Amino acid sequence: MKKNFSKVKTPTTGKDWIKQSEENRISIISKELKKNNLYKDFKVIKASDDGQIILKIEHIIPANQRGLLLLELEKNL
Repeated sequence: MKKNFSKVKTPTTGKDWIKQSEENRISIISKELKKNNLYKDFKVIKASDDGQIILKIEHIIPANQRGLLLLELEKNL
């Protein structure tokens, strides 16, 4: 049976993240992406203080793989 996540509290960003400049947040995320070869073609475009990250992906990822790949990345970050 699948777990229902509709009532799970959404994570919030910490004070340390909010205090960082966007340039530093982009650097932090970029370093994490480099740790995994799956994300080698990902480029961080924006990293706002509310935790939203905009990525540019340099190659096409099939729809049946993209969702799981991005969910795994979100979990790791």
